[in-house]
Amino acid sequence: MVVTAAAFVTACSAQGTPASSPTPWPVAIRVSAPAGAAPQGPSTFWRVATPSHAYVTMEKYDAQGSGPHPTVVLFPGSPGWGAADESSAARWAARGFTAIAVCWFRVEPVPYTGIDCPGGPPFTGVSSRALREVKAAVEAVHRLPGVDPTRVALVGFSRGGGIVALLAATGWPDPVVTVSGLFDPKTFSGRLAGERNVLPLAGGIRAPTLLQYGRDDTFVPWRTNSRSLARAVAAAGHAPAPVVLGYPGGHGISSQQVIDDEYQFVARTLRHTR
Repeated sequence: MVVTAAAFVTACSAQGTPASSPTPWPVAIRVSAPAGAAPQGPSTFWRVATPSHAYVTMEKYDAQGSGPHPTVVLFPGSPGWGAADESSAARWAARGFTAIAVCWFRVEPVPYTGIDCPGGPPFTGVSSRALREVKAAVEAVHRLPGVDPTRVALVGFSRGGGIVALLAATGWPDPVVTVSGLFDPKTFSGRLAGERNVLPLAGGIRAPTLLQYGRDDTFVPWRTNSRSLARAVAAAGHAPAPVVLGYPGGHGISSQQVIDDEYQFVARTLRHTR
């Protein structure tokens, strides 16, 4: 049925000092703001080493009040990490969530007009390599100060939606929100070599999912991506029935209704996680 309507990581302290030994690999360290960053409120920057010896940079906006807080982790699409991701994270923080925007790949060529990701992983799309990088980053998030590791949700746009769905297909338990998610690379003219088709792997998904799409999206066809993934997850029967919502607009849907639906789903779902 489809409803319509860590590797462990040791987080550093706020001053950047690693937590007490022993220190499992990899280590999240506090770093300075990278080039191009324009924080939309108080934020901190963190860097995580990945299995490929690259570095994932993250910007963390803390919810007000004493933690730990429910947390959302934001994964941008193909254009990479930019000001819109900072704004989105700040909005989540204003609603009581710690929010972390993740630079899960570095856009080439450099210089890049968005936010720089020094030493970032190469752009390989929804791939096995990217999955390893993202898994390391999410494990790091679970150990960051102020994060409630039992209440974490993953939110991804376009290829960012594809990579969080691929992580979920490994049995990762954090709830997932995808916006215009790319799950079947055959349906997209800009397919990259090595990208994975998430649809045959949907039986591995155990987490609650919200799949959002624009009804006029001509970039990533929603019938063969969001709708197809919802059907595959529902048919497998191992996860709660996916929530699938369509909206007016194209690929980059960002209306207040889209945002409100994401917030309501995450708030409701994280009340009942682990």
